Amino acid sequence: MAGISNLGKDFDNGNDDDLLNASVGAGVFLSTSDRFAFRLQYRHRAELGGTEFADNIYSVGLQFAFGDAKSKIIDTDGDGVADMAAQCPNTPAGIQVDSRGCELDSDGDGVVDSKDECPSTPRGDRVDAKGCTIVVDSDGDGVADGQDQCPNTPAGASVDARGCELDSDGDSVVDSKDACPNTTAGVRVDVRGCEIKDIIELRGVNFESNSDRLLPTATERLNRAAATLRKNSDLVVEVAGHTDSDGAAAYNESLSERRARAVRNFLVNAGANGDNLSVRGYGEANPIADNGSAEGKAANRRVELRILNR
Repeated sequence: MAGISNLGKDFDNGNDDDLLNASVGAGVFLSTSDRFAFRLQYRHRAELGGTEFADNIYSVGLQFAFGDAKSKIIDTDGDGVADMAAQCPNTPAGIQVDSRGCELDSDGDGVVDSKDECPSTPRGDRVDAKGCTIVVDSDGDGVADGQDQCPNTPAGASVDARGCELDSDGDSVVDSKDACPNTTAGVRVDVRGCEIKDIIELRGVNFESNSDRLLPTATERLNRAAATLRKNSDLVVEVAGHTDSDGAAAYNESLSERRARAVRNFLVNAGANGDNLSVRGYGEANPIADNGSAEGKAANRRVELRILNR
């Protein structure tokens, strides 16, 4: 130890004096237990700038600690978590807390158990201040958004417990879009839910006169056909072109093949499996109506999809 102090002196003759003093010292502190310790100390003190006053101080001491030998853990709110470790220091008496000293929220809805009137709300549900599920049904199908696996069902559609539209005949086409709602189990169906026969007719798919250029009116029908082929990607299909009997047979066969190829190209560009699509032009060889009338000729001018592995 070392230090500086001031010493004031008063004499009988009325004089006084103030001088700085310096102190140096050393000592030993020896602890024998949690409560007892010995202290030995020596200190020398002298005036600075003079030698009139100086002294030596020797001391021997015995130290005794009153009270508990170890530090007492303070837990002000009595929740079993010491104040120095508690992140929630003022929990109500009797409340269960976690290792941080904070109230438990057993169902993880953001409302502590002591205030949660619905203590077992499903994970992910939006809740109110009481911890109860706020029922939000955005698509109005009767299934809350938190449990709705198909959140955008059309208004008025019948749904199952998951909030997904019903498919009563199990053909993977929901009832609201199923044009053939009672198809036999296991049969192939198109995107309308109707059974795929040996031939998929492409009514409305027409071309410019004496050309393989598709008319704009063909787009919608061909898009539906492409969707059916995507749905049944393992179908092996022949795109077959046909004409009426006007003109030379060789020319008609060439024209029908070019038109069939134009349809195939459209389907492939729309996502159909090109590896399973072949092309053949039959020309005027396979009429389905009388070529003696305009109506019959119009029916014979067609492209159809022939299923080869149904």
